[in-house]
Amino acid sequence: MFTRQYIVDLPLCTSIICYGIWALIVEYRQLGSVLRLHTSPHLNNNNLILSQRQQELGRLIEHFDVTFMSITSLKDEFSNETKLLLELLSTHLHIPLGDVLLFAGREGEQESRRVYPSLQQWVVSLDARQAVWHAGQVIKAVKKLTFQAARDFNIVAAYHASLVLWAYGVLSLRTGQNKPVGNEIDSSDHSSELVWLDGDDNAQTKRFITLSRGTPCFAAFDRDEDVPIVNHPQTSAVVVKLSNPSDVMFNIMHILKSRGSRTINDTSLPPLVESLNQLMNELGIAARAISQILL
Repeated sequence: MFTRQYIVDLPLCTSIICYGIWALIVEYRQLGSVLRLHTSPHLNNNNLILSQRQQELGRLIEHFDVTFMSITSLKDEFSNETKLLLELLSTHLHIPLGDVLLFAGREGEQESRRVYPSLQQWVVSLDARQAVWHAGQVIKAVKKLTFQAARDFNIVAAYHASLVLWAYGVLSLRTGQNKPVGNEIDSSDHSSELVWLDGDDNAQTKRFITLSRGTPCFAAFDRDEDVPIVNHPQTSAVVVKLSNPSDVMFNIMHILKSRGSRTINDTSLPPLVESLNQLMNELGIAARAISQILL
């Protein structure tokens, strides 16, 4: 007897599936925009329609993630890049990133003010906490990128994740989202515990997502993942809390620089990394100014 061996281009197949899911998420976002613009007494189940659609897409991503994990290992670069893409899909599912870009000033102050009220509603929602969790997982995957993989779409994914974390931090400054919410007195106060968004899914992350308990943060690491950044020119924080959005941007900038350079002493960066770092630097400076005004 002989064994029939099937040769499958796994990277191509996974990319086709992931970008197909992305198209469905774009469609979902467009549907949400239409339903918000054309509200009618006869369409009072709009929120239910969107919620069901979001849940379906979430289950689809989760199913593909589990299936993918069963046939590969995160030890190789391809698996890590696919994980990055899946986490980015989940991030987009829980946040209107187009509104975040407008809020960040892409089309001027007037558009930024226009989307501000809707984002204020978003930042206190379950969707917001799910979005920052998945954005943190994107950063986790970015830290594992090799020099060869720290290019093009993967760097753009890191930028998208940084925008989500930055927006959550900036918007939370006014809403007090970093404080525990609810009217009940919890004998076991989890409001001050650190929730590592770039860590593993555990009891702390579940409490944060469902109950808004804890302080969301991620770790700042140099090229060697065991060596924390302690001499960063902009900040000395090893624990990067979302309550300090300027630190968020400056540390993600450093992560991208460490991934995009061939060696630790190499200062040359690919043009895309350099351009996105400039954008992130400007947002970090803006966040610092906002923090000084509000706090």
